[in-house]
Amino acid sequence: MTWLSDQVLLAELSRLQQALDPVPETVLAAAELAGALVDIDWLVALPEPLLRAEGVHRLRFGRAGEPAAVNLEVRLPTVAGLAPPLAELTLHWRGGRGTVALDEVGYFRFTDVPAGPLRVVLVEAGRAPRATRWFTP
Repeated sequence: MTWLSDQVLLAELSRLQQALDPVPETVLAAAELAGALVDIDWLVALPEPLLRAEGVHRLRFGRAGEPAAVNLEVRLPTVAGLAPPLAELTLHWRGGRGTVALDEVGYFRFTDVPAGPLRVVLVEAGRAPRATRWFTP
């Protein structure tokens, strides 16, 4: 039996994970986008397993020519993410909703969100409101 160093073991585990369950391209793109929003360019150099997270959704919705993109991380009862800066975002759930005004980065966070279907409505200045269909995270 051969003893492996921690680095060799981690490298092998990373290789196996990438081979059996690769990080989706949308997750990599979202990580790069998030890094660009906060002027960080080192995210693309991180080992891919560090970019993986359960419950991360990249939502694209709206009319052709007026698409919206929202990165949503659902870890109930908390829902957080990034959306276009200086917009207003409303998160709907069964029996309720919450609305936040996004800052210059576009970060948002909702707490006490119940389990069940969700819907996102985004309102940007000078544009018609855009909404997702109901989805279950």
